[in-house]
Amino acid sequence: MAVVAYIDLERVELADYSVEIASTPVDVADSSGHVGTLSATLPAYMSFTDALSLRDKPIVIDDDIRGQVNGVVDDVSRSRESGLLQLSGTTTLRRFNIYNVSADPFSGTLRGALDYYAGLAGTTLIKTSVSESLLNTKVAFIAWTGELWHHLKMLTAAYGLEIVMSNSLPAVREIRSRNAKFLGHTSQTAAISREPVAQSVEVYHYETHPLSTEMIYPAGEWTEELEVFSVEAGDTTEVTVEVPFSLVSVQQPAYRASIGPNYSGGSAYTAVGNDGLPITPAAWKDKGGELTALVNEDRQSLTLVIKGPAGLPDKDGGELTSFDIAMASGESERYAALYLRGTGVRFEKILHTFDTGIDPSRAESEVGETIDNPFLTSLNRTRSAGVRAANHYSGHSFSLNGAVAHFSPEWEAEPYDLFGYAGGLRVWDEDSRLWYRLRNVNFTPSSATFSGDDDLTLGDLDEHFASKTLGEIDSIYAGMTLEERFMKGLIDD
Repeated sequence: MAVVAYIDLERVELADYSVEIASTPVDVADSSGHVGTLSATLPAYMSFTDALSLRDKPIVIDDDIRGQVNGVVDDVSRSRESGLLQLSGTTTLRRFNIYNVSADPFSGTLRGALDYYAGLAGTTLIKTSVSESLLNTKVAFIAWTGELWHHLKMLTAAYGLEIVMSNSLPAVREIRSRNAKFLGHTSQTAAISREPVAQSVEVYHYETHPLSTEMIYPAGEWTEELEVFSVEAGDTTEVTVEVPFSLVSVQQPAYRASIGPNYSGGSAYTAVGNDGLPITPAAWKDKGGELTALVNEDRQSLTLVIKGPAGLPDKDGGELTSFDIAMASGESERYAALYLRGTGVRFEKILHTFDTGIDPSRAESEVGETIDNPFLTSLNRTRSAGVRAANHYSGHSFSLNGAVAHFSPEWEAEPYDLFGYAGGLRVWDEDSRLWYRLRNVNFTPSSATFSGDDDLTLGDLDEHFASKTLGEIDSIYAGMTLEERFMKGLIDD
């Protein structure tokens, strides 16, 4: 079996290699899953000092059986005993490992959202084995700031997708779309472990709606209790206003002679002097009056920059000393007169609680965790996330670990792209009678070690017992508790 590497396009025979692939999570509360690592051991065809120049250079490991995996060299070392060079790095998915990313609110389709977020890293995500109906799902997501890879994992978990590599290029596919069998000598260990036990879990549902130049301030109906903003003559004041939106832009307000409480036009405002009389548009502008609305970095608040005009006469022949962004009713009553329109996403965070069914006497805590994923904008997906999380806190989980010579893919295309497709593969374990989803696979030239999580679904149950009635299924599991039934897996008669 020939294994070579192309390092900065130069072909080199390898003495050994290791490629570790990790799948992105299914559970929206799970943040595990790295971008994949690789290492190549090769004869010292250059001095160590020269080899240091290979850092940040592209590397391709080419295995006749597993396919190719692309990456970038991060570290270089050399063994004095063997004289071999070792290059280590990360796969092509590393381009998503960027931090302090600021994403705008997004409204459109799931396909468009995937393209937008991948574009923040200057790349694209191939859509393979993803239904058109899912890709065309209408979505509205709020703005966020942070690590791109972390947010991509949250998004794909929320929509039943996983990030993989297709011919060494970043791609997404629907979870559970690839099954595989083990070939060659294998060693497998299925285990059940105790997990934390809680009475319930909490999940936030982001109820979102796209905004297209709609009224964002006031956020609801105008009321007399709205704050009246003031500024001294010749001064500039800044005021922060919170809004229940994730904003892309705000329409700058125009000054009007008067504005009623039922105003429904474009962004606008008006002002009165400290003598209670309105200021005309011409006088406000000529004497330096101005109000500017700025979207803040959090995208959920505005900064109002208000400049007070100077040198305007009051009704008694003196000069006005202050101004209110308001309409006046008599000499002392003031009513807010600022209206702003903007674009973005309207949202409301709604907390849902999901019971685990655990007896309170067994529960270590009342609430196991609170999931806050901004991509859970569908109520059905929020419920699915809650049910899965509640099951996690019911007290047990299955795992599968082992080593295998090779995987036999159970799909028609890309049979030699195991490097890219290994993460997230589903495998069947006869002993525990359960399906598992591979979370980590470490390839070497001769074998692959793996670890996987229990991945039994209602669909698996439906398929396994398709020919049986509910009564026949109950007789198979007769006398067992729900927990005992789960531990038995998909048993036959």
